[in-house]
Amino acid sequence: MITGLVRPRPEWLRRGRSGVGWLMGFEPTAPRATTWCSTTELQPPCAAGRLRILPAARSAALPATVGLVSLIKSPGGFRFLPTDGPFSQGVAAEPGFQIVRVRAPRYTPLEDGFRLVEQTLERVGRPLAALCAMELRIPKPLTADGFNEFNKSYVAQHERWSLRVEGHMQAARTNVAPELEPPTGPCLHAFCHTVEGPVRPTFVISGAPEPAGTEGGLGAYWDAMADIMEQRMAALQVSWADANNVQFYGPRSAHEGFALAQKMAPARPGVTWFFSRPPVDGLQLELDVRGLARDTWA
Repeated sequence: MITGLVRPRPEWLRRGRSGVGWLMGFEPTAPRATTWCSTTELQPPCAAGRLRILPAARSAALPATVGLVSLIKSPGGFRFLPTDGPFSQGVAAEPGFQIVRVRAPRYTPLEDGFRLVEQTLERVGRPLAALCAMELRIPKPLTADGFNEFNKSYVAQHERWSLRVEGHMQAARTNVAPELEPPTGPCLHAFCHTVEGPVRPTFVISGAPEPAGTEGGLGAYWDAMADIMEQRMAALQVSWADANNVQFYGPRSAHEGFALAQKMAPARPGVTWFFSRPPVDGLQLELDVRGLARDTWA
């Protein structure tokens, strides 16, 4: 077991909104008991394959990410930051493995996308447990109830694949609604999986919108999302120096946000802008980050 300290969460990240809180990777849960390691156990590898992040202040409605969170090891060759929702906060390859991305044909219906995942992993000789991230596209932002309904079939497929680890969904996820030429139904845009390969840090951080309660407009939204990416990367033991793929999702009118933002670390590897909105009504922007070994097309 590894113990780590992550800097305290800013106050704006402690404000939650019922029904969409775990979009940022947090789901209301009861506090869990734990034991702590000595400082001599700080360095990997560790037999338990998990990271304990020391608890910060908790809200009964919405626990902070830097509270009690376990970094869980998947049998697919990666570790992940769990939530109690349908996807993890992020994943990072374990030693001896690396993460690769496969882009699906444009607007591949989600059910066909699931079959594409199966066929691809079988072809490259990897188990289903190697699936570590999914990128989805939907016709338009949903209500909170609609979003929960949408996730039922998504979770059911992952459960048929037996991809829960210690009760948690292992794969990271980004899910957005294109502003231009949206699909007619839920689609698979891309997915990531692990392969055996040279040891270099590879990872995927799930998409995160601006936290509820963030004030200051588009520039502040960008800074808040950048902070979330940074915290998740730190917990997964990777950094901006390992990133080579940054995606920003927002409407065309959001261009002024870049001029107002203060945190420019996410822009260092270059930013791909998708004219898209987060999957739940009322949210404006979304950001995700990846460090990949390679990017391919199905």
